[in-house]
Amino acid sequence: MGPAKILKMLRHFIIPALILAAPDFSNGQILKDAQEIIGKLYKANGNMIIPRPIVKLSPGQGRAACYLRSANTIELSPLIFDVCRSMGKDSLAALAFVLGHEFSHAFQNDLKASETNFLAYHRTDNSDVGHEEAADVSGAFMAYLAGYRTLDLMDPFLDRIYDKFNLNHDLRGYPSLAERKQTSQKVRKMVDQLISTYEAANMLSAIGQYDLAVSCYEYILGWYHGREIYNNLGVTYSRLALNFTGQNTESYVYPLEMEWGTRMKKPLVSRGAGLPAEMAMLKDHYLQRSQDNMVQAARMDKTSFTADLNIFCIYLLKGAYKEAMEFYERNSLQKTSDLLGSEDHRNKLRMSYAIAKARMGEIEQARRIWTDLSHVQNSAIAAQALINLAVLDGEKAPTKENSCVTFKPASKDYDGIRLYREYPRGDTIMLNAEKGMLMTVRDLPGSKVYVLRQGKGYLRMQRVRGQWNMNRHDLQDPGKIQQADNGFLYHCDDGRYLLKVDKDLKIREWVKYD
Repeated sequence: MGPAKILKMLRHFIIPALILAAPDFSNGQILKDAQEIIGKLYKANGNMIIPRPIVKLSPGQGRAACYLRSANTIELSPLIFDVCRSMGKDSLAALAFVLGHEFSHAFQNDLKASETNFLAYHRTDNSDVGHEEAADVSGAFMAYLAGYRTLDLMDPFLDRIYDKFNLNHDLRGYPSLAERKQTSQKVRKMVDQLISTYEAANMLSAIGQYDLAVSCYEYILGWYHGREIYNNLGVTYSRLALNFTGQNTESYVYPLEMEWGTRMKKPLVSRGAGLPAEMAMLKDHYLQRSQDNMVQAARMDKTSFTADLNIFCIYLLKGAYKEAMEFYERNSLQKTSDLLGSEDHRNKLRMSYAIAKARMGEIEQARRIWTDLSHVQNSAIAAQALINLAVLDGEKAPTKENSCVTFKPASKDYDGIRLYREYPRGDTIMLNAEKGMLMTVRDLPGSKVYVLRQGKGYLRMQRVRGQWNMNRHDLQDPGKIQQADNGFLYHCDDGRYLLKVDKDLKIREWVKYD
């Protein structure tokens, strides 16, 4: 066989194989990626009052991206796809930034423009730099919640956009590259602060610093309105209502609580005496704020069973048992839990339903439910059921002392930080001007330090990421466990540390606080 025939054979077999093996960077594939990204952003935001936008290719090349309000459509230029592809491993994150920005315009009620322009917002009627900056901030934070890291790629991404669209010279109606980069720096700083505040809020709520956590979540709502933030804020307000005094105001344990063991050790307020009038009013205020935020979360996503479950609990905590049962029936919570909820969700609903029955005098029905729940696989739910059974029988709730997992790294200094000596250094975030509440965040090689201060008081936290093993038999006290996505949080109040554990019992990060 001659060389020409061999070459022809090689072209016939090898070239098609190479084509098949090459990654698909076509516009069709990246449009498919865009649809998947907008789905993740939509889920992360959780506001389903506005339908999920449609993503389409724009007919022209002039606009990188735009949001068409009347059609609820995001149009993307083929050229912006080219720029995203050029970002290599960061291509999807770059696309998420663009989509998050345009999607955020859908929630700007004061934006009267019928359509937006990612590049030439100066040309858009009824739009301004403020709307664009807000969309940048909201979009980038939404992308973070959806799992995309966009902050570090902003400047190189803008460089490539301006080069691809031939905008390197000042053009009328377009912000200069220098202006856009200046805006991006402001946005990056703001989003970085939001991320740090969100991280701090979740940690503060988990360690029982509910008042500080509330201020963090409310600060975030000044920039970003998402279902998760409203829900977390509502839950934190409910925990604050249960724990803001040195007395125990509620005899039963609720599924939205963490560390009920700490509360159950406090002296129970007698029904006759109750709380002093001022404290009773403050408790009612916290519960109302809790309910308001949970209702907002439920309004944003009518498929969210968690929000409805939490609202049901708040009715019970307010002593509105009739209203609670009316809400239960009106929203078909049992049926909804079967359709939308997990086994844990269904058991939490049963836990709350039994509280309602006990409060309404149907003791034996409550007893049957809690007896059944005391045998479920989830140890936290089983422990709650046992406590509620004890309360039902007029017995002292079983609590455990000094049962923390021994976690030696939390007793050592990390990154040379001695928390009790740590004072504010770095960028400061004003969380609540009225309360004079500030937070300073420091990024270190192997950890992150958060210092919160109010007046002369300080709370310091150090967050360390890594991987450590945990044995199931070490988990002696379910009251220290809070369920989380893909695992749980474990809080040792005696040792002043928090562990984030995945479903495989691997500790992925820990937090030491002072």
